[in-house]
Order: sequence, then C-alpha cells, then structure tokens
Amino acid sequence: MNDKEDVSPAVKTRRPSGNWKVAWDWIKAFLIAILIAFGIKHFLFTQRIVDGHSMDVTLANGDRMVVDRIVYDFGLPKRGDIIVFEGPDHEQWVKRVIGLPGDTVQLIKGHLYLNGKYIPEPFIEDGPLDPKYNYGPTKVPPGHLFVMGDNRVVSYDSRYIGPISLSTLTGRVDLVIWPLDKFHVFGASQEHYFPQGEYIHGHYVQKPPF
Repeated sequence: MNDKEDVSPAVKTRRPSGNWKVAWDWIKAFLIAILIAFGIKHFLFTQRIVDGHSMDVTLANGDRMVVDRIVYDFGLPKRGDIIVFEGPDHEQWVKRVIGLPGDTVQLIKGHLYLNGKYIPEPFIEDGPLDPKYNYGPTKVPPGHLFVMGDNRVVSYDSRYIGPISLSTLTGRVDLVIWPLDKFHVFGASQEHYFPQGEYIHGHYVQKPPF
C-alpha cells in the first residue's frame, strides 16, 4: 500500500471574463430581437405602400400601411374593414369590405344599399357617385366578399371583377405609419360605419361571442 497521497495534475480551465460574458449576453439579446422582428414582420404583420388613388382620401398614394396578417385566422372580416388581398393581376390591392357572404349589394342613384337598407358613407371621396349611376343588385356568394374603393369614380373593384374569394386575403390595414403627419390607427375602427351581424329576416343579428 502506497502511503503517498495521490495528487492528480490540476486541469486549468479558462473561464470567460466578465466583459466577455456581458458582451455575449448583448449578442444573444440582439439575435433574439432579430428573430422576433423577423417573425413579427413575416408572420404577424407586414408593410405595404399604397399605389394609386382608389382609396382616396382614406388612404393616399404613397402612404405606408401596416397590415395585420393573422386577424382573419380568428374570424371573418367585418363590413367596413379595409383589407389587402391578391387581385386578379396577382398584385396586392387595398379596398373596403362592403358585403359579406349572403349580403345583397346595390347602388341606387349613386347611394349604397345593403340588403335593401340605405347605408350612409361619409368616408367616400367627393360624396356619392353620379346620381344617374346604378349597380346591382348583386348577392355575395359563400366564401366571398364584395369590396369597393372609397374613391368610387376611379376604383376598379367588385363592381367590375365580381366578389373576391376569402382565400385571396392578405390581412387588414391596421395603421398608416408614413408620412408621419398622416399617422392613423384603422384596425376595427372602420366597422362602425356599417351594420354588423348576420342579416336574418330583415334584421342584423349579432352572434353570441361564444
């Protein structure tokens, strides 16, 4: 038996200095922030720039919008929502939702009638259309929306291309962020212009929340 103490050689390990640990924490935070920003931009929100005058004066040519990409994963659009969707030319279009599936849309002497009821539209450019202008009635088929631009005189919309499929939706316009003097929150605020709920037996009936 060896009475000598067995002493193993010491193994030295280099521990990161305090400065390096702080730097690494900042690097990790920066990388996480980039990943979160990437996810938000590509999966939750996206930006679009208005190209054209079909939504004057609500949205002007060159306005930069923030579009909520997931809001319609949790429910159908509402009448009055300002939406972005893929148009027949495969470009991104922005219009206002006028009619939901089952609604009947008609323009009489330039004024909007929804399911036979007159709907005031204070947001449209230069007031109602030419009093000689009539359209419809058109019933919106299942799985579709009837959309129009707020500048009715120049807007190329469902009056010409027909109701659009829900499958073409990109999302809802929630904000205008540029130019700064036009910063505005839209989101669900546009829905108060229109009656909501399902149209049953001459009345708009709100569905229970659950």
